[in-house]
Amino acid sequence: MGKIDSSQKEKVQSLLGKISGVEKDPDRKWIVDNLMPALIEHESNYNPKIQSGAGAKGLLQLMPDTARGLGLRVDSKKDERENPDKSVNAGTRYFLSQWDSINQKYPDKTKQEKLITALRAYNSGPGRVDQVESGKASYSKEGLSYPDYVLGKIPKDKLNIFTGSGAKNQSLLDSLLKEWEQEVPKQAESQPEKIESQSQQNKSLLDQLNEAWGEE
Repeated sequence: MGKIDSSQKEKVQSLLGKISGVEKDPDRKWIVDNLMPALIEHESNYNPKIQSGAGAKGLLQLMPDTARGLGLRVDSKKDERENPDKSVNAGTRYFLSQWDSINQKYPDKTKQEKLITALRAYNSGPGRVDQVESGKASYSKEGLSYPDYVLGKIPKDKLNIFTGSGAKNQSLLDSLLKEWEQEVPKQAESQPEKIESQSQQNKSLLDQLNEAWGEE
């Protein structure tokens, strides 16, 4: 996506600082302060006008119908997904809604597992998450790896505030690895040659996360 525009990054951080209604909830506050910058960097590299082949657009790569549902104007005359203020506010509200929904639907999941699942809901859609959780579907390759790429952009000390250090971070890594082991064979049943390639990619991601989050 090219180099990050430092001035745009500063603007986005300022916009995130204006998100209201999170001050009294440490988890939601952590999401706004730490996860959302990582999510924006992964989705758009802080480019407010970038658009995907699937039609997602803006800093948080919102699809047209999702953006409209969040109150943004998206039509032939105006696309408010290009507006950093509106895009950041809408995209953050959307992710927080996924976080709240996951907490309500899956109360027995650990905090780490809920964070992973909320990221998957943001990327693949809440409907897909429900199907996977009920054993009726599996994640795509992108959906499976999405949380790793986003969480890998968060500094270790910031991640530790949310997950706790040491054993809890290892629990998060173990959870990711367990999901890979379960999902990759399902996806590659008709194409067994892809299993080894995907497994190697997952091992590389795991090594990167271990290096970023491991105990000093």
